[in-house]
Amino acid sequence: MTKLVRVSDGSYEKLSVLAGKLQVEVRKIVSLDDAVAFLLASHEGKTAGFVKKLKNRPSRGRKRQISAKQHSKTGAGRRHPEHFRSVS
Repeated sequence: MTKLVRVSDGSYEKLSVLAGKLQVEVRKIVSLDDAVAFLLASHEGKTAGFVKKLKNRPSRGRKRQISAKQHSKTGAGRRHPEHFRSVS
């Protein structure tokens, strides 16, 4: 079951950037739900196990996996440099 969570535009943007960084690291599609779960794992001090689990999880939805090289070639997610501030 899914729930609706309202976030500000700034928080949404930071979650999107975090999801993008996770996607580059695990080379799989990462959702905003995954980004929130990562933040919760970070709060609990369990990020290493979370990333390992995310890497081993079968792909959902789209079967395409994106490598960091492909990501940079396509320009996917490219934004202004000011949007690359630290999320932590």
